[in-house]
Amino acid sequence: MEAHAAMEVLINQVGFDVGAPKSVVVRAGEDLDGARGRLGIVDARGTLCYEADLDHVGGGALWDGHYWRSDFSGFDRDGEYELRIAIAEREARYAPVAVTPRRTARESLALAAAFYYYQRCGTEVPGWHRPCHMDDARLPDGSHIDAVGGWHDAGDYNKYNGYTPLSVVALAKAGRHELLRPWPLKQAPPPLDEAAWGGAWLAKMQDEKTGLLRGDVFSGYGWWGAPEDETDNRPGTDDDRPIRGEPSLGHHPGVALLAFATLQNLRPGESRWLECARRLDDAAAGADLPVIQQAAAALAHLEWPEQRDARVEQARRLVRAVLSRQRPDGSLHDPHIVDQGFVPAALAEFALRLPQDQLAPDIQVALTKYLEFSAGLSDNPFRIMQWDAHNVFYPYVEPKAWYVGQNSMYLSQAWALLLAAKLLNRSPDAAVRDQARLAEELAWAQINWVLGCNPFAVCMLEGAGRFNPPQYHHRYNAIRERERGAVPGAVCNGYVRESVERDAPRFDLQGNDYHSTEPWLPHNAYYLLALSET
Repeated sequence: MEAHAAMEVLINQVGFDVGAPKSVVVRAGEDLDGARGRLGIVDARGTLCYEADLDHVGGGALWDGHYWRSDFSGFDRDGEYELRIAIAEREARYAPVAVTPRRTARESLALAAAFYYYQRCGTEVPGWHRPCHMDDARLPDGSHIDAVGGWHDAGDYNKYNGYTPLSVVALAKAGRHELLRPWPLKQAPPPLDEAAWGGAWLAKMQDEKTGLLRGDVFSGYGWWGAPEDETDNRPGTDDDRPIRGEPSLGHHPGVALLAFATLQNLRPGESRWLECARRLDDAAAGADLPVIQQAAAALAHLEWPEQRDARVEQARRLVRAVLSRQRPDGSLHDPHIVDQGFVPAALAEFALRLPQDQLAPDIQVALTKYLEFSAGLSDNPFRIMQWDAHNVFYPYVEPKAWYVGQNSMYLSQAWALLLAAKLLNRSPDAAVRDQARLAEELAWAQINWVLGCNPFAVCMLEGAGRFNPPQYHHRYNAIRERERGAVPGAVCNGYVRESVERDAPRFDLQGNDYHSTEPWLPHNAYYLLALSET
């Protein structure tokens, strides 16, 4: 990037899709407060191809800067270009900016899917680690079960049922995307195989007697070294990693049910997935599941490969329960640092799969209200959806509290909004189709934020864009020649609140603070789900 010292061009560093919303944000100093701006797009020959206004969209106390924004969605010419920014008498340039069909998915979907392979546990990952944790795991009563496999959940080596099921679903979705068939990477297996890898571990964590799920294999956070050196890899010795707690419904049962049903459809010759789904469904019968798990269970019943009519009716019952919980402001549940968009995404998915269903009109109304609610929370220069009406970022109560960046929150909302846009675009009503365009604009704003259109111009998808985090919070940085801890395709936590008192963006560019630079399975899962809809 070439820029005047007083101006910064903040943009999606991967590029833009033909036909999709496009925007750029410019930050400048106090001396340009309120000045008018102009955006120009120039081709390789220096020809001006497009012009648009830069609108002043915030300043003063807002994050120590003044911000301009320009929408250039009307520019859809395939190629590479240079952006020329002018505010008052100052100019900045940003080159190149690519606009091509399905650019973002084409350039990043396979990369984000391959991340899971590098996170594998219980096997060798060539160039990264030898077979590790081959002695997982010890039950609370001291006995041993085979819990080898799965994925390291984040920058540590623990394994959780929290977001393994979501990752299975996301990999299955991505694996069916036409841009990933055939699979373009040699260094990692295709997403459908990776989904089965995660599902196999999920099945191991299901209690055969009750159908409930064990929660996690957890050894804490004390070990910082190569994963194969944490234990002796011999089952039955004192350093076997423990499984915490008893099997329960507290470990994302609805999403796990969806994962099993999805795997059964992918591998119809393998009846074990359906057996896992049946046992979990029986265990959850009659339970009052949280709204996110109800929404996931509804999709699971649509995936069910048998008893179609009964399963659709079960899905309807769950969708009705979800719709009944919508609040007057349009929200569907309390703010959630990870799964904010799951419920509206599930509603949209139901209506897209069953467009003639009796609930489809009610879902369209509910999603329109949700869209209005979301738009009301995006009144900031980057149009990211705030935590709530009073806070842009998650308001932690003390510095030592657990809190992380909200990239999963943004990407789950992007997924929901892209699905909602597809649904609303089917309407014969022009006003409803205008709402669909708003949904697309908001969805891409969340994706753009992750890919570089953010205050410090960090592309938070490792291996994409121009500037990734210099260092990640990942124990892989103890591996020789992996000192950055940078896992290909990893989406890190992202920006957090500067302090308890100040609601301004903070991102660690100096060290490896887990709050912002640690990767985590759900970030990649929601990235895959969102980009699979483009």
